Amino acid sequence: MAHCQTAQTTIWLAKTQKDMQTRPNRQDVATLIELAITAEQATRDIYLGLADKFSHLPPVANFWRAMAEDESTHAEGLTKLRDSLMPEQLSAPADAQRDSVAAQLKKHIARLDQFPQLFRVLGNTPGDHP
Repeated sequence: MAHCQTAQTTIWLAKTQKDMQTRPNRQDVATLIELAITAEQATRDIYLGLADKFSHLPPVANFWRAMAEDESTHAEGLTKLRDSLMPEQLSAPADAQRDSVAAQLKKHIARLDQFPQLFRVLGNTPGDHP
């Protein structure tokens, strides 16, 4: 399960990075919300992978599962926010702070791309231990 989630995270990261390259000037409310949702989902998957990696230590695994649940809650909240906005609100340019917010989200997503390396350093990918 966690290995599949890691693969999904990789797909999300690749899509998001491609979107950022092909539409670098798109700075509307919908884009920022989508970037935030992607970051939350990717972080959730990483935490689930860590929970799987530490399944032999229940307190540690439970910690990472709780962290993953928090990220799911954040993603759900952002999805509800996005779904509650009118199309004109979603297509509106973000405020003057948008550039720094978008840059921070892009940096976060880029850092998440390094987590498969973490699993290699730990010795295997999520789900590979006995």
